[in-house]
Amino acid sequence: MKTLDMNFLDKRNPWLASAWSAFMPGIGNLYLHKIILGLFFVGWTIAVAYFSHVMQAIHLSMIGDFNLAKSILDVQWYLYISPIYGFQIYDAYVSTVEFNKLFEKAQSKWLRDNFQTKGFPMPL
Repeated sequence: MKTLDMNFLDKRNPWLASAWSAFMPGIGNLYLHKIILGLFFVGWTIAVAYFSHVMQAIHLSMIGDFNLAKSILDVQWYLYISPIYGFQIYDAYVSTVEFNKLFEKAQSKWLRDNFQTKGFPMPL
């Protein structure tokens, strides 16, 4: 745990973190309180969408001007979008599962140290 990363542990839903990342890459990390990484990926996704002109292409496709949409889209920038989404969905899920394991381990240690009598034989 660092100052700019996690300040507390609690159980989170891995599927919800993945769903937030599927909605917008980086939001799943914000859900997990990984603020710096989350803001970085939100900014990076916005930058890639801006440079690829994907929003204009979607708008032109919706109004039926497919030739202009195809010509305005910068394919080299557009190809970055799917790996960003894939990595963020995977990373949010795996990070949530690992944080949940860390939470269970820390909670178990805290309960053993604070609520267990000294004479209790610990099972292996």
